[in-house]
Amino acid sequence: MFRYLCLTSAFSLITSSVALAEMPTEDSIFTEPQSTQKTERGKITPERLENLQKLMNKGSEAPAPKEHEPVGKLSKERIEVFGESVLKEQGEAIKKETVSKTVETPKADTENEGIVSSKTGQKSIELTQEQEKAMRGKSGHSYFEELTHDLYTSPLGKWLSDVYGASREEITRWFSETEADRYGLKRLRDNAIDEYDYEVRKAAPQYNQITKDISDENIKWVGKIIDSIVKDLGVETPPGFSIFTMGSLARGESGFYTDLEIGFLVNDDAMTPENMKTLLLIANSLNQRLFFLGEHPDYGGYGMRLDEAANAPLYLRFGYDKLTPEEARKQMVSALTNYDFEKIPWGGSRLFISTPSKLAAHSDPDYIEKADSEDAYLNGQKRKKMIEDEYKKARSDPKNAGISNTQLKEGIRYLVDLIEKPLGVKDRRESNNIVVLGRNMMNIYGEQETFDTFIKAREPFLSGTAKDNADRYVSRRHELAMETMKEDIIKRGGDPSSIFLTGKLGDKVDIKRELYRFSEQFVTNLGFYFDIKTQNTIDIVGELMEQGIISQEIGEKLQDYMNFMVGLRLKQQRVLSSQAHAVYLNEEAFQKDIRKLQEENSALEKNLAFLEESQSSKKALTDARKAVTDKKHEIDELKKMAPGKIVSTEEIDILNTKYLPFAIELFQLSKDWISGKDNALGGKGAAIGIKAIAPSLPTSEGTDTEGSSSEKKLPLIERPNLPGPGIIPSETESATAAPAA
Repeated sequence: MFRYLCLTSAFSLITSSVALAEMPTEDSIFTEPQSTQKTERGKITPERLENLQKLMNKGSEAPAPKEHEPVGKLSKERIEVFGESVLKEQGEAIKKETVSKTVETPKADTENEGIVSSKTGQKSIELTQEQEKAMRGKSGHSYFEELTHDLYTSPLGKWLSDVYGASREEITRWFSETEADRYGLKRLRDNAIDEYDYEVRKAAPQYNQITKDISDENIKWVGKIIDSIVKDLGVETPPGFSIFTMGSLARGESGFYTDLEIGFLVNDDAMTPENMKTLLLIANSLNQRLFFLGEHPDYGGYGMRLDEAANAPLYLRFGYDKLTPEEARKQMVSALTNYDFEKIPWGGSRLFISTPSKLAAHSDPDYIEKADSEDAYLNGQKRKKMIEDEYKKARSDPKNAGISNTQLKEGIRYLVDLIEKPLGVKDRRESNNIVVLGRNMMNIYGEQETFDTFIKAREPFLSGTAKDNADRYVSRRHELAMETMKEDIIKRGGDPSSIFLTGKLGDKVDIKRELYRFSEQFVTNLGFYFDIKTQNTIDIVGELMEQGIISQEIGEKLQDYMNFMVGLRLKQQRVLSSQAHAVYLNEEAFQKDIRKLQEENSALEKNLAFLEESQSSKKALTDARKAVTDKKHEIDELKKMAPGKIVSTEEIDILNTKYLPFAIELFQLSKDWISGKDNALGGKGAAIGIKAIAPSLPTSEGTDTEGSSSEKKLPLIERPNLPGPGIIPSETESATAAPAA
């Protein structure tokens, strides 16, 4: 009976660890994730909670550093908390965690030969035992002791306590439920960091294989999490279920710390309200699992999490998972009205829960126009019929006997609206994101055939007529690549301080956004433009050199530039243990910003003291405490960016003398390519996608023939006439429909 009741309370239809603690568990769909030391129904034994609490309390007292334990030795506390059998199963992993402080640097690069990745056939992030011992300079604590050390004073612990109001027991339970996830991710990163530490000592380090290995391992790790979620929820995935990824993971360029930009696909005939409910359950459960890794921006983290913007399946953010659809709608209106965007309850987008044909339709140049032209009455009738049909099935199910007709129908209406609701303003922006991000996509879980069906359905749109400049571009693919690149050029060209104009570093530099991103986008667009099958940027340059499109000289300089920037990105994440932005190069600028943040923190603390003294509301106190917590974390993070901590003096010299001059050259190369110069990249064929200046092949007499059929143009392929997705809702309908997430 609880199955449809959850539809009306809370995205309660999307169960979370918080809701589960208060929810009956007769239905297997509400079963909590199982960990190695839980009793039936996912409950943690009181004894284990008590022992884990003791160990965490001990860790929060900041004990003095201790010497390494002998390899494989199990402390009494760890045995009490986790159980001897569990620790024995992980014996080999624990042995690798506790090694001697005395290390030796490998003497030869050849020590790592023979270690093969099962996926790529190249060097894996799994190092030999000798190399691992040589590379590690970890603390003497075991992983489990590191997990519990300073738990309550961590950014997530403070956020859960001060902002969310969680008890120490709740925090203990949430963290213990995700200990296996955290351990697997830590092992993955430790191995990747070891490979980086080994590579960086070479005379000419190459980082491309490291990011490929990290990406491969991240995909495996995510797959295990999804397997666990599906099993614990007790649901069957819809026919054709698959998960695709975009961005760096699709390119094989993940760093040690990354977010997940993913979407769900099911077969075209499988997008029913019942299956939508299952997909929402999976999305919300995944968000909760990742949230408790402690790396979400809500509390200052920048690591593994679902994309907090819109490039993920729709989910309710932690803290809002008990809201009804109506309460969530009101919360959204309040957050937007007050410009308090941190309090928007939804993350992700309904458009990232889709089918092959629907996802492909976003690439149709006429997609929005078709949506606008769809008859509002017919759309309403279609949704009405779906609601009535689903209601009849649900009403006849004995499990729903205790649910009122109104509750049941409103829950079904919510799911139907997510599937068929007309496009809102936010949906339109996210539709464009799907197209642009679609330059880098790959399947990472489930049915590969479903993803392949999407790629096949999308191709006629990409090969067909351009959207806005059909007179210039041969196809939509060419238009999309060049126009996306043009936007980036305009953005950089409009900033007088850009390194691509000045060739000079400022007081601080954002390694990813300033140094790495432009080159990555340039190569990504080239790869998409020429329909190169690989998505890894350094590999794309290699393919373009083989085809003679980029000259050997330019290609090698571009690969060298990108390799160096990838190395700096990895180094930054290695030092900070998170994704990050600008790092300081000037001490005076750094001290100025530190003082400013400290002054802001002092003012916030005075505000908090005043609110406490004046016995203000709980909400006002919570907001004030969060502001203080966030500002202190911001100060701590800024201190990590101090000059010299990440970018060394030697690296600054290399940037100034070698790579920044090439950045200026690269900027001009990109402009020449967009302008349609056939030899813009030092080779031939750069203008193949431009109609007006696409080169013609010589005739047999060695002269060009006007209007010759040998002109380099891709064939225009007629697009399938797929139905439009909907129209803009009216003001009245918008107020009652599902969120335009």
